[in-house]
Amino acid sequence: MRRSRRIALGVSALGFMALSTGVAAAQTMTGSGAEPTAQAVAGPLPRITAPRTQGLGTLVDSSTGRAFRPRGFNYTRLDESPSGWFHATFEPGVYDAARADRTLGQFQRDGYTVVRVFVDSGSVPDAQAGRPHGLGHGVGDRGTGSGPYLDNVADFVRRAAAHRVYVLPVLGIFPQNEYYYGLVGAVDSDKLNIESANLMYMHDGHIRAKEAYVREFLTAIRGRLGGALMSTLLGLQFDNEATWRTDLRPFSRFTGTVRPANGVVYDMSKPADRQQAADASIVEYANRLTAAARAVDPLLLTTIGMFTHRIVGRSGPDGMRHYCQANCGSPDTWRYPVRPAVLSAHSDLDFLDLHVYPRLPYGTSYSLDEDLKSSEWSAVKGIVLMGETGAYRESFGGNVTQAAYAMRNHQVDTCRRGFAGWLFWTWDTDQNADQRRFFAATEAGGAINGQLAPIVRPDPCRV
Repeated sequence: MRRSRRIALGVSALGFMALSTGVAAAQTMTGSGAEPTAQAVAGPLPRITAPRTQGLGTLVDSSTGRAFRPRGFNYTRLDESPSGWFHATFEPGVYDAARADRTLGQFQRDGYTVVRVFVDSGSVPDAQAGRPHGLGHGVGDRGTGSGPYLDNVADFVRRAAAHRVYVLPVLGIFPQNEYYYGLVGAVDSDKLNIESANLMYMHDGHIRAKEAYVREFLTAIRGRLGGALMSTLLGLQFDNEATWRTDLRPFSRFTGTVRPANGVVYDMSKPADRQQAADASIVEYANRLTAAARAVDPLLLTTIGMFTHRIVGRSGPDGMRHYCQANCGSPDTWRYPVRPAVLSAHSDLDFLDLHVYPRLPYGTSYSLDEDLKSSEWSAVKGIVLMGETGAYRESFGGNVTQAAYAMRNHQVDTCRRGFAGWLFWTWDTDQNADQRRFFAATEAGGAINGQLAPIVRPDPCRV
């Protein structure tokens, strides 16, 4: 689920073209940097495939034909910038190859098979403040992405391959620099009736820039790894949690029309049209990005992440009826997740990533069935992983033992309902107060890890 807004994702830079120049040009993704060398050179992992199914299914190991159920962790290191905290796992000067290698080795010993990591797109305001980070370094950066940053990503993937662990990289907005905003082109939000974060999924220019990002990222990684080690990527995740904002146009008003990237006109006064505008747009977005990924690696799997409606206090899709025009307060109040039932039925994605956190006020009950019902679980088909689940301290009265057993039971219960993989939030992230709201897997001698580790529980559907 979305954590503190202080983790900077770069969305604030959607007004990039209005900013002044003055940041040094950056290296490109094809540029060379002082690339670290992995401690071990590994042979390629078998490709993981995603067979099409009529109901719920599993990923498959192509070398054995057997079901492959990802089990592992979200691994992220954070750092603070002028605009807030950001994912700094691969940031030059911050990336800790030895720490990463030790962690991946622990995953291998405990039987885990997948690690999920976040790729930082950078931030224009941070670059303007003299603190550039990630792939895009703001105004004046006309490259396709930071070469040294990509060197670190490739190093991590090599190390993961050596430890027989698959990697699921999560992208966000395209790199925050002049090159990608040049692909976006001029944006008239008043004329479009689309603004800010909603442009990412509805505006042709923003989708075009994201397509280029997908191609450039994969080409850069392939160029560093070679084609064989690309099998280490479980897939490519286009969004951590794809989200509609109903405090932003076109959904912040119950009037007017909108024509998103698919060219269809929708009437914002009609709930059915509002919902269809969102649904059709996310399918268009997913399919275009999937095509971009397959242009570089035809065998690569693709996915998008999302949270449940219940976690934001809603029982399910409602035509985006809950909206705000002014004085809206926290944007979190106006978030709607994309619909897994729609994506599983109509998109070219290979699997979905639905985040299910058993969050509740301490002492009250949590209903998994109600949570899944809010995301139309009975209509979802195909392969669904849980790329994030975790334990809020407040939900378990600060008792890590109680949380550990609850996480084990949550895995068993969701396995029996058809989930095909689980990645816990997080392995050991504790760098700010927001992340310390969660129990890490390594706390208290690894209490949670001890309940989730495949070496202890080979069958995720059984206690």
